[in-house]
Amino acid sequence: MDGELSQLVYGAIGGGLVAALFRIAEQWIERRSAQSVEARKMLAKYAKPLWLACHNLEQRLAHIHSGLNNPQVLTRVPEKGCGLDWYTKEGYYATSTVYLLAYVSAWITLFQRDIVFLEFKHESLTAQFFQCVEHFKGSISTGTILWYHYLVGIGQQLLPIGADRPMTLAVFIDSLGTNDEFRAFFDQSFQFLKKIAAGQYRGQIGIALAAVQEIQRFLVANQAVPVLTRPSEGGEALE
Repeated sequence: MDGELSQLVYGAIGGGLVAALFRIAEQWIERRSAQSVEARKMLAKYAKPLWLACHNLEQRLAHIHSGLNNPQVLTRVPEKGCGLDWYTKEGYYATSTVYLLAYVSAWITLFQRDIVFLEFKHESLTAQFFQCVEHFKGSISTGTILWYHYLVGIGQQLLPIGADRPMTLAVFIDSLGTNDEFRAFFDQSFQFLKKIAAGQYRGQIGIALAAVQEIQRFLVANQAVPVLTRPSEGGEALE
């Protein structure tokens, strides 16, 4: 009798333990599933605008790398007192080029800040993505005056505190025209373009072009963004 009672007690305990383990496993799977769905939403939120930012920069770098008819458009540097007319005409090409570069850097900053622990389709792909990012940063900062951490900084400048997306080109132009410190921070970027106009950094531009293409291919290949068509960039009439 005692043996039968013991078996019943042990059976009840064992059954309860198994049931508890099943419940824990179910809850863990549910949490992981919910986290996975949320991770994919976050990934899509940042991956699509990053792809588009890279696409726009790619088009501009390709245009510059192929040789401008008038490279002097890259030598325009905003000064105190430059009005809106200057930014939308004489200084448009240089200003928008600096913006496109900072815009990609800003989206990379957001990507790294908010989804650094999120997974792509496989864990190892997260590391591969950041390798792509490092390749881009190194490609345009190595051997140039656009230093690595400065490149990060110009992206951060487009991100007011608490912002979940970079400022628009219109706000960027307004900030250059009205904020002396903001304009001074970006002066190095404009000096970088002047050196390109003088025939320097052609090799780095070619490598940077390949690097932004690499980021785009990675995002598409790993289903972070859909396969998108690639229209040519417009608005290059000022070369």
